[in-house]
Amino acid sequence: MERDPFPTNWIDKILYLTPEINRCLTQLKELISSSDKLLLITSVPWAGKLTLAEHFESLKDENWMTVRIQVKEKIDINELAHNIIQKLFPDKSFSVDKSVIQVHKFPESCTHNGKILIFIIDDAHKLFLEVLQFLLQLGDLRYSESMFRIVLFADEAINDTLEKQSLKELASDTVHNIHLPSFSIEQD
Repeated sequence: MERDPFPTNWIDKILYLTPEINRCLTQLKELISSSDKLLLITSVPWAGKLTLAEHFESLKDENWMTVRIQVKEKIDINELAHNIIQKLFPDKSFSVDKSVIQVHKFPESCTHNGKILIFIIDDAHKLFLEVLQFLLQLGDLRYSESMFRIVLFADEAINDTLEKQSLKELASDTVHNIHLPSFSIEQD
């Protein structure tokens, strides 16, 4: 056998999109270019968020620099920042404790090279409260005209988390919520 018949990094280029899901993708792409809010894509569990996140990443514009993180388990702020930096600079080594500082410096370099940095976080409902707060604060940072574009794909349960006192005020002004209709079995 010359190749893995079921590679884990392969994305089927044929994705059957309903008009509703297509509108969601179009809206998401437009909001990345025009909105200064963190984008939250919610749906019921197993609705196809990972499929949509993978497909969305393949539709990126040429001036977009995307970093997609799949949250598999609870991670803290330093670990998330370290994952982001390692994806941005796979050939370099960074210490976990200095990763948050490195992430904060990144909008400045995006201003100089004309790139839009987009963090795509899948399964964001698994994040600790403090990590969600960190992402909301990152989404609110500005450097000249650059800012972080953050897209969270999450189960609807994240809405309850964002209603908690420590996040409610911050989230109310910085989050644009889009509800994703479920993929059918034939689509996903």
